[in-house]
Formats: sequence, C-alpha cells, structure tokens
Amino acid sequence: MYDMIKELVLPPANLFILILVGLLLRRWKRRLGTSLAVLGFVSMYLLSTGFVATRLLALVERGIEAPPAGAPPPQAIAILSAGYLDLSRDSDAVTIDSMTLDRLRFGVELYRRTGLPILVTGGGNPTPDIPPVGRLMSESLHRDFGIDATWVEERSATTHENATMSARILLPLGIRSVYVVTQSWHLPRALAAFRAAGFTAWPAAAGYTNLGKEEWRLELFLPSAKSLLRSYYAFHEMIGLVWYKLFLFH
Repeated sequence: MYDMIKELVLPPANLFILILVGLLLRRWKRRLGTSLAVLGFVSMYLLSTGFVATRLLALVERGIEAPPAGAPPPQAIAILSAGYLDLSRDSDAVTIDSMTLDRLRFGVELYRRTGLPILVTGGGNPTPDIPPVGRLMSESLHRDFGIDATWVEERSATTHENATMSARILLPLGIRSVYVVTQSWHLPRALAAFRAAGFTAWPAAAGYTNLGKEEWRLELFLPSAKSLLRSYYAFHEMIGLVWYKLFLFH
C-alpha cells in the first residue's frame, strides 16, 4: 500500500491523474477541467525535458550539508543500496542494479584513498529465494574489486532504516562518524537520516549534477524518458525530506 501511494503522488502518475480529472471535469466545468488537463500536459512535457530535470536535481543537491568545522573525521564508509537487477527471465537470479554498482565503485575509490572500513547496507529481499541487497553488495565488493566489507547490514528497506540499522552495528563499536556514499540527489535525505541516527555524517556523492558544464542545445528541450526519470528522483527526494521533517525528525 505504501509503495502504491508513493507512486501515485509522484510524476508521472500524479500528472496522469490530474489530466484524467481535468478531462472528466470538462463535462460539468469546462474551463476548470480544461485548465487542469492543460496544466497536466504542460507539466508532463516540462518534467520530461533535460532543461527542467537537471535544474530540479541541482536544486535538491543544494541541500547537501558538510559537517560543522571541527567535526571528528570519518571512521568508516557506509555505502547505501539501491535495488536489484534480474539476471534471468525464467529464474529468481538477481544481482545489484547499476545505481548500487555506481555507489560501490565510488565507495571503493574512497576506501583506496582513506583505508577506512566499509559497511554496506540494504535489505529488501522480496522472496526467501532472493538474498538481501546488502549481501549481494558484499559479494560484488569481494568478486569485482577484491575488497571485503567489514560489516554487512541486510535488513533495512528504506533510507531511514539504512541509517538506524547501521547505527545498531557501528555505534556500539564507538564509530560515530561516517562517509555516506550514495547518489548526490539522495544525499540530503541520507545525511539527515544518518545524523538523526546519531552519526556525524560526511557526504560522499557518486557524481554531481553540474549546471556549469551544461551546453545549450535543442536536445535539452525535447522530452525523454531519461529526463522524466530524473525529475521523478528529484520530486521523490523533495517529498521525502518534507516527510522526514514532519513525521520522523521533528
């Protein structure tokens, strides 16, 4: 139920609902219905363009906050999971998806620079036959990078649980300061979660949205599924931050 509600309030589902309501209303309130439908269509177009999607992500990334001056240096690296990638059409064979792999790759670079121990965090196994994402991350670290994770957290299903369940592992060991590795647009919410769990959390983004390198070209204003997905991520994080402030970290 939670996942369904979440998808309905995010684009593009919320825009389809707006368009549908507008079209239905035209039978009774033509001007209002037409206005809502046009608003839905125009919003769908705008969110599907690279020009708008890039700026939304950059706006989210402005919320990335570094620890205060004099904060204790990181003692560990926490790499957050994203999701699964199906390996076969006819079986439950899975591995980590490309977003999780990006986070692992950046976490490995950070490990090689700092030598800090790594924690991988992620559960979300949909069936008993599919291992938790955290376990798959640990296996990928060993197999693909020759590095062993020091801790594997494999019960969390949300960013908030990534933080709280990582805290149960690390805080009793005296580890209170960590790098948080995830996509840049996910960092404001991830940092908020880890800080609320008792950590001094340092941002470690697997890439940033750099408007300064953007070239003005026609493709920026052409709709694409990729840009709509990026807008989806931006709204997901904005709404998530509001939810955290209202219900979790107030």
